Amino acid sequence: IKSKGGLVYSSKKLVINHFGEKGSFAVNPNLKLEYIKLRNWHLMWSSFYFQKKYNGFLFSLIVHFSTIIKSFLKFSLFFIFFKKENYTKHLYRLLGLINSIIGKKSSFRI
Repeated sequence: IKSKGGLVYSSKKLVINHFGEKGSFAVNPNLKLEYIKLRNWHLMWSSFYFQKKYNGFLFSLIVHFSTIIKSFLKFSLFFIFFKKENYTKHLYRLLGLINSIIGKKSSFRI
């Protein structure tokens, strides 16, 4: 805005109400599982990418090693107990992390 000659205003009195998922396709119950896949895949992909960019690959791998183990264990556990939503969440966390580790671009789309 500033680069276009506009003004930016700020105030300590401003209140922001965040409505969470209300503006996304997750409000449609038929697409909730797709939203879970997209959100968790990109969450873990970008987390690893950010750490790798600013702290190096090895540091990022060390930081995310416990997440890899936890996601795999939770994915396996929820698969056994037929908890589809939780199973999907941890599967896509693991997939996003693996894709970032092997250097693939953030290309997952619904």
